[in-house]
Amino acid sequence: SLDNITIEINNHQLMIFCYATLASQDKQLQFPKFLYNKSIPYFVDADNITATVEENTVVVTLPFNALSNGYHRDITVEK
Repeated sequence: SLDNITIEINNHQLMIFCYATLASQDKQLQFPKFLYNKSIPYFVDADNITATVEENTVVVTLPFNALSNGYHRDITVEK
């Protein structure tokens, strides 16, 4: 169910998971079942990651970070 999916960012890791129930010694235990767990690349704008539902499917959008083109400057040698 889409209601059971959790999406979160923790320490630059994008995690998508749901909880699965396991029966052990007459107890019901819930543990995360990871669907996706990867580092967010430098070229993704982590502040603007969004999730939507399209035709009963969760779509996570990882927008390009315009600042990822890097820092550049020429350095002159002091004499």
